[in-house]
Amino acid sequence: MAALAYVINPFDVIPDTIPVLGFTDDATAIFAALKTIEKYITKEHKKKAEEAMLDYEG
Repeated sequence: MAALAYVINPFDVIPDTIPVLGFTDDATAIFAALKTIEKYITKEHKKKAEEAMLDYEG
């Protein structure tokens, strides 16, 4: 939740108006959130996600 709040917050550590560099702090927040929840994602979750994507394509 904190990562999402940081990404949508209009006040960043590095302003998004700075080309390329402005989005690195947002990307870091998202990466940290994904690494935090990674331990809760099981093989079954990954399988269901893959099946959903195959259904979406077809």
